[in-house]
Amino acid sequence: SFLENGVEYVESIEYRISDETVQKVYNSCAGIQHTQTGRPAMDLGCGAYNAKTCDYRKWYAFMGDVSGDYVPFQITYMWSDDAEEGSDEEYLRVFPLDCSERYDDSYACACIDCPESCPLTDAPTGPDELWKIAGLYGVTFIVSLTLGLIIAVAICWGSLGRTAPPNICMPTLFGEFFYVGFRAWGTFCAKHPVLVLALCSW
Repeated sequence: SFLENGVEYVESIEYRISDETVQKVYNSCAGIQHTQTGRPAMDLGCGAYNAKTCDYRKWYAFMGDVSGDYVPFQITYMWSDDAEEGSDEEYLRVFPLDCSERYDDSYACACIDCPESCPLTDAPTGPDELWKIAGLYGVTFIVSLTLGLIIAVAICWGSLGRTAPPNICMPTLFGEFFYVGFRAWGTFCAKHPVLVLALCSW
């Protein structure tokens, strides 16, 4: 303290407080969102630190720093965890409520400011596992196998219907292959439209 015009003024104080108390106070405020910016309030309320790098000691050190605009005198916090073993010094110990709890004639913090206040719901689940065959979805495997069998049968049927092998070049052979295969597939689809639509839309 110091005297000025015969009046004694406080110049600085040392405030002994328990780490557990301050940790609970900090935890109850750490999630508050600044309404104007939409950012955590600790981005603005922890001095040179932001919400990610701030902790309870840095927060209290900032609030007790006399260089701040709203601190009338230096407040130096003395932490219980730093006390020497066997020390008989007393430290303030209070038990503030969590942000999800409320004091009398008051309200708990909202969900946006306090994750513990958010309603609990069942965790989302993914879709049921589809059955697979050889690493492929079952429907895909069956459709592919069916198409392969139809094309194979069409080729064999076309080959058996010939009395003598034609003397044709390779491009014509491939053209005949696709012609027979797609003709058989088209005929099958035309005769069984309901079955084809059901398989394709599964």
